[in-house]
Amino acid sequence: MTYARPGRVGLVAAATFLFTPRVFFVLEQGWTEPFIVLLLSAVVFFACRAPRLLPYALGLFLVVKQYLVFAIPVGLLLFPKPFRWREVRGIVLHTTTVALAVSLPLIAWNVSAFVRDVVTIHIHQPFRQDSLSYLAWLAQYGGAHPPTALAFGAALAGVALGLWRAARSPAGFAATIALVYLGFFAFNKQAFCNYYFFVLGALCCAIAASGNEPQAPATTSATLGMPAYKPVSS
Repeated sequence: MTYARPGRVGLVAAATFLFTPRVFFVLEQGWTEPFIVLLLSAVVFFACRAPRLLPYALGLFLVVKQYLVFAIPVGLLLFPKPFRWREVRGIVLHTTTVALAVSLPLIAWNVSAFVRDVVTIHIHQPFRQDSLSYLAWLAQYGGAHPPTALAFGAALAGVALGLWRAARSPAGFAATIALVYLGFFAFNKQAFCNYYFFVLGALCCAIAASGNEPQAPATTSATLGMPAYKPVSS
């Protein structure tokens, strides 16, 4: 976060995140969201500083947690308009290769166990009335369990809004990630401190990437052909 852009904005964003009041509680509990924030920070950093390495960080980020499936369409914000489809294909190919390289060994080891742990166990998990979500609040006061489809609707609405209005830049990507998952967690049957820790991390990544942007170099595409970022108004 600190070195995503020149200037002090990244330092302030990183310090804000590291001194979040519950950061030590999240680490103590051993939740995995710090890894998500780490990889999201890497995606933003490489998008700003070393675009050739972006696909590798993006591939790892997308497979570190199953609910990051909503981040796939948000990745379009990393490609400034007009789209150059040859460049997009190159990035998608490398990203997919990395994602498969770290996932296929686990899938091949035990397909049914992988599907159960990644997908079905979460479908069958019970409604948690102690969740930090609007659904839990409604259940406490209304008695009924609202449908968890609301969470998916909120996430998809965030994706649509981000693709429509967010800047096509690393900052716009991180900000949209924060919006999407804030809605997804706030209307889910399970949502706790660690989930919102990820949202705060995404917001800080967006702030860090919104600092003073360097001038685009004369040539920015080589092996992967990833374009340099220029300020894009929303």
